[in-house]
Amino acid sequence: MRTIGIIGGVGPSASAQFYLALQKQRSKLGHRPHILLDSIPVPYSLEEEALTQGADLMPYKSLLIKSAKKLERGGADFITLPCNTLSCFIKDIKAHVQIPVLNTVNLTVKALAHKKVESAGLFATSHTIEQGLYDKAMHSYDINLIIPTPNEQKKIDHYIMSQVRRAEALQPKCPSARLNDIAQRLLARGASQLILGCTDLPRLANIPLIDPITELTTQSLQMLREPQQVYLNS
Repeated sequence: MRTIGIIGGVGPSASAQFYLALQKQRSKLGHRPHILLDSIPVPYSLEEEALTQGADLMPYKSLLIKSAKKLERGGADFITLPCNTLSCFIKDIKAHVQIPVLNTVNLTVKALAHKKVESAGLFATSHTIEQGLYDKAMHSYDINLIIPTPNEQKKIDHYIMSQVRRAEALQPKCPSARLNDIAQRLLARGASQLILGCTDLPRLANIPLIDPITELTTQSLQMLREPQQVYLNS
């Protein structure tokens, strides 16, 4: 039986959502998936400074690599990182382990390409947008990326930080009306799909969404069944 390794705790809601999504789709395996989850001890100050002040993400790098190594030693057959923002360290993680590491951003963009989406909006942290992770990946598929205005992005970051502080994303809730308004504006600017590029953001009603956690879940379960084929295409 193959084992999924999860680098967790960035943030806790992402880890919880991914774990539950894997369990809900267990019927595709015929058994519950074997999962190792390492929730890394992220300092609150680092988390808040990254989200509210745009602080350097480099302090996360050693934490992520240490976690990946721990999961590999623990018996994981491949590693997942259910966090869009920290996907910038995927190459660094890969360089320190001998097992596959799935890339959430790449999997999401490939799903957009498969759906023949020509233009997509992005709901994410400022760091995710500034790093250009989605922009670079989408450019290779000739998909246009539409991002929020600076004022809209401030509102999104504020909402994300409120969720991280209170962990409300772990509980069912109604999305902020402001988020719905911003989403509608992105659609009006030409986006046909909206990437839910942060797991602390809620699913929005009547908005065409693509959820990276869903894509990571699907590919992880396929990795359990056809590891070589899926990894080569992820």
